Parts: sequence; C-alpha cells; structure tokens
Amino acid sequence: MPEISIVIPCRNEAANLPLLLDEIGAAMVGRDFEVIVVNDGSTDETTSVLAAQAVLRPFPLRHLRHEKSAGQSLSVRSGAWAARGDIVATIDGDGQNDPKYIPVLVDALRQAGP
Repeated sequence: MPEISIVIPCRNEAANLPLLLDEIGAAMVGRDFEVIVVNDGSTDETTSVLAAQAVLRPFPLRHLRHEKSAGQSLSVRSGAWAARGDIVATIDGDGQNDPKYIPVLVDALRQAGP
C-alpha cells in the first residue's frame, strides 16, 4: 500500500495530464505514492491519454471515470474513497497547482504528529 495518494479530479484535461504527471513524479522522488485521476465525464482523449500514461509511469496511476460530469467536489470524494494511502493530497488537473508543494505539506503533516 502506498503511503500517499494523490487525487486529481479532471474534465477534458488530456493535453495537461502528461506534463502534470511528469511534475508529480519529479516532486515525489523517493516517496511511496499513487496517483488517482478521476475523469469527470471528459469528452476529449483523457481516457486514452491516461491508459498510455499508466504504462509509462514508474508509480501506480489509477483511472476512475464518471460517465457523466458530477463536478469537482464529487470527483475529489470518489478519489478519496478509492485512495489506498494513509495521506490523501488533492491537486487540480489543469496544472494551476504546483506539485512541488505536496511533499512540503506531507512533511508538515507528519511533523505535526497525531
């Protein structure tokens, strides 16, 4: 089981996902993590991009799909329920948030204690 689950809600983010996954991989070097992408009813090539990316990545990349768009909040909820890690971090699929802050937040959480 991974220690950290990174949940990414997305809708029609096929063009952004490869770069975002590169950035997450670089930020999380040396850490035990998984990435869960919740595809919220995308009508672009998100599904095929994720299938291709899953083969290329050295970390577990899981794809959940809502057949119809249910919104970001429900997508985060779906990803959190599917998460296997003890710590769940979320990040937008459009690249607005920088993944380099995920390890900083995880470390602060650990240092704070139970």
